[in-house]
Amino acid sequence: MWKVVVTALIALTGLPAVAAEVVYIKRSELWAHDFGQQLGQGVGQYAEWNGHVSRRDADQVRLGELKKAIAACNNQCADRQRLVTEADELDARLKQFDNMLCGTFRALKQLSTPARDAAIMKAFRIGHICPDLADKDNATLDREFFEKQRKRIAAGDLNAYADMGMRHLDDRDRTWLERSQAGCALLYRGAVLGNARSTRALAYYCMNAETSTEDERKAFVALLRACSDRGENTCTGYLGALYHPVENRARNAPFPVDEKEALRLWDLAASRGDAGSETSALQLRQRMRSQESMATPSPWIKEPIERPPRPQAAVAEPAVEESRSAPAARRPSREAAALRASAQCERLAEIVERHRQAAQADASRQRRLAASTKAYARRCSDR
Repeated sequence: MWKVVVTALIALTGLPAVAAEVVYIKRSELWAHDFGQQLGQGVGQYAEWNGHVSRRDADQVRLGELKKAIAACNNQCADRQRLVTEADELDARLKQFDNMLCGTFRALKQLSTPARDAAIMKAFRIGHICPDLADKDNATLDREFFEKQRKRIAAGDLNAYADMGMRHLDDRDRTWLERSQAGCALLYRGAVLGNARSTRALAYYCMNAETSTEDERKAFVALLRACSDRGENTCTGYLGALYHPVENRARNAPFPVDEKEALRLWDLAASRGDAGSETSALQLRQRMRSQESMATPSPWIKEPIERPPRPQAAVAEPAVEESRSAPAARRPSREAAALRASAQCERLAEIVERHRQAAQADASRQRRLAASTKAYARRCSDR
């Protein structure tokens, strides 16, 4: 029987124990009742939202009328002050509503799609509010931001080039090519003038194949190397990362992988007090030692183990029985397990290095870096 029992609790009703009521209803009826309640709540909330938007639009119309009345007064109306006060209060209330509405919409926009955004803006009647506000706000904020950065440059603060370049690169309303062309030009200018932040960001963001040529990448690396020679740890550490296999492939570095050079540069930065480079050097050194130990044959292996050829599908190979007591039968499996463990540690080291590079560019990635470092230490610290 597809039924559920709904019991009226005595504590809630205040009835004596003998008056407790038991009602039997179908499960499908209970689900339909619950769904109907949720649907009714949703319809009610949507109607309430439409009321808010309608009142907002009415206030906007009223504000326009007040502005026209104030303009028509021309300082000759007796109630001009009252009109100005009412207009200012209404304008402040509208701005508060619009900023709250569009700020929420922008936050959710990162998790949505353009088609879904258009449907939401149409359904909730906010298409006439947020686009105009966003254009006005972005234009105002960009103008104020870049004016502030130009003043910093005039005062000798070259970090402003890095901030302006990253502002362009973070502009999600433009394509990556447009963002790179604007942002990388500013980062290159800061790097040429000797700013370490601009130099590292230039090498990290601007060496992809879509926006740079081989000669440009070589020029970027030359600036990074000169920055490292000046004693800048952020440049030395990232130059070492570019010699590592993970970052070398990801950033299209114009030179081959060289783990020994990466280790040398990380040790150099660590000797100057860079904790991130010290961690990277430790992980790379452990992986290199693990690879060296696997390359050296174990003393109990008399001859190298050769993997038997894979049997053909059409030919049935006879099963070979081996004694469980023979130690030689277990040695290949021990060697294979060691190889698998070494490969796993190598993959974990690459993950740690990738997270370390991401954390240097984005502080919010520190948690992933800590988790991957912990996983590497747990599995590979004894190797």
